[in-house]
Amino acid sequence: MPAYGQASGESGAKAVSLVPQRLPIWKPSRQEGDAGADRATAVAAPQGSQKAAVSLPVATSGAAARPAGGSPPQAANAGVAAPVAPRVGGLHAPEAVDYGPALEPLITEGPGSDLTVVLPSAQQAAPQYQPRRPALWFDAKYLMWWAEGSRTPALVTSGIGGSTGALGELGTEVLFPSTRVNSGMRHGFRAGGGYWFDEAGLLGIEGDYLMLLEESEGFFASGDGVPVLARPFFNIVTGQEDSHVFAYPDVASGSIDISSDSRMQAAGLWFRRAILETADFRCDGDDRSGARVDFLAGYRFMQLDEDLRIRESFEAAGPTRFDLFDSFSTENTFHGANLGVLAEFRYWAFSLELLMQLGLGHSSADVVIDGATTTATGGGAPVVSDGGLLALTTNSGSYSQGGLAAIPELGVSVGCNLTQRLRATFGYTFIYWSRVARPGEQIDRNLNPTFFPNNGPAVGAPQPEFTFVTTDLWIQGMNFGLDYRF
Repeated sequence: MPAYGQASGESGAKAVSLVPQRLPIWKPSRQEGDAGADRATAVAAPQGSQKAAVSLPVATSGAAARPAGGSPPQAANAGVAAPVAPRVGGLHAPEAVDYGPALEPLITEGPGSDLTVVLPSAQQAAPQYQPRRPALWFDAKYLMWWAEGSRTPALVTSGIGGSTGALGELGTEVLFPSTRVNSGMRHGFRAGGGYWFDEAGLLGIEGDYLMLLEESEGFFASGDGVPVLARPFFNIVTGQEDSHVFAYPDVASGSIDISSDSRMQAAGLWFRRAILETADFRCDGDDRSGARVDFLAGYRFMQLDEDLRIRESFEAAGPTRFDLFDSFSTENTFHGANLGVLAEFRYWAFSLELLMQLGLGHSSADVVIDGATTTATGGGAPVVSDGGLLALTTNSGSYSQGGLAAIPELGVSVGCNLTQRLRATFGYTFIYWSRVARPGEQIDRNLNPTFFPNNGPAVGAPQPEFTFVTTDLWIQGMNFGLDYRF
């Protein structure tokens, strides 16, 4: 309750001093049953005055009526009346949710049948406090994203009209892949939250976690040789395109199964500092128009894991069964500093957010190549040899490489308040990773057949050989989310 000054005056109007507060917006309305009440009149204080007087009619009835031209009864002049809160006649006091504590004017009786209400001057209308922003918030988003597919050489071909499935031969057709691998839509989620250290919401901390569920792509083919099924490669001994045939009429029948998986996750933690804000941006419920710009600085982590596995099985005369296995796996990890800017625009229940951030740091890539061939003749025990077809002893192993990388992120989001604390959002995100290793690009299709398992002594250049190949990656998609502010 604010402190009030001493009332002055004898039999006339009494003036009461108030501690200046923000002048509310009064909403006069006619009281039911007071059709004959006089109209309220307001007399503004002279310019520079610290008070304003408002005269209100006093309804008269029965013994409470005042004689014309007479003095008010003694009981009515006993002193200053109680504060008005929250309603005076047909005037509605302001709500604390918008203006802080409700203004409590004092009422005294003056000459005639009027009440004198002393209010602060309009010069004191500026708010004397900063509205409090919600201190804690959480958000969750469903992701519908796409990632750039992995470039992969031709792995399976078919041949007709005398073709053995070698690339460039008449009658050869590439069966897999027809496009980049793992380029389809991915489902995922992104969850985050933050906390403001101060009531004004100028400095806070925020973090998030992102996961794209595993995206898998596969291929399967089998046959008895019509058409011919083969795996193409370049023969460095003959210097020509060649093929490994696993289904040929009256010679061999077989099948091939290829699977490719991709998984991605990311996380970040950063401080958030307001660097620009309009005066009307901060308010309970975010229900006013305004703009705000925050600076972001912190840490960013991102990881991409991918696998490409090829399983081939065929049976030839003998009978002899061969099972070949090739595996190419990559793991990319980024750790770095993250800097960004977040701009927010609000118009009543609607919002627009623009995000620009850049991660700079170290990106490491780990590649694992493995291959094996299992041979079973008749009823004998199977024999396992190192090396398949594309993963031989010459390129199998584990390899690592690292270097400086950048991960910029751009985002735009629109929102609508469902309640004072709950908001629905829809947005778009674009992420770019400047340095990654993809499985299909680690395949060397230049082969020396003498290094194939069970193919006699090896002669000539040891190929395939491993060469680290890195490329860039983009990820983009739509976000559907909800955020809740405490």
